[in-house]
Amino acid sequence: MPVKELCRRHGFSDAAFYGWRTKFTGMRVDEAKRLKSLEHENVSLKRLLADSMLGHRGAEGGPGPKTLTPQDRRAAVAAMRERTPRQNALVKAFESGADAWGSTAG
Repeated sequence: MPVKELCRRHGFSDAAFYGWRTKFTGMRVDEAKRLKSLEHENVSLKRLLADSMLGHRGAEGGPGPKTLTPQDRRAAVAAMRERTPRQNALVKAFESGADAWGSTAG
């Protein structure tokens, strides 16, 4: 039976078959199982490292509870959208034709 037909019958591509063949050729079953468990452990360790470097909660799983209620979030967005006094001065200077330091364009 051709490889393509075998792969189609079992629901994976022939490229996947050749990749697996390259990866696992010459291994015994126990070696392949050990490799798979080491790869799984490596993924877990990488995730733990990334979580600790980014300050995430890591061991507990998901992102945790929401820190802001929808109402508090709207208030925070509104506060961020408000201009600071410095921004207001820059906008007024721009609208009047002056540069950021107050001198007019000449």
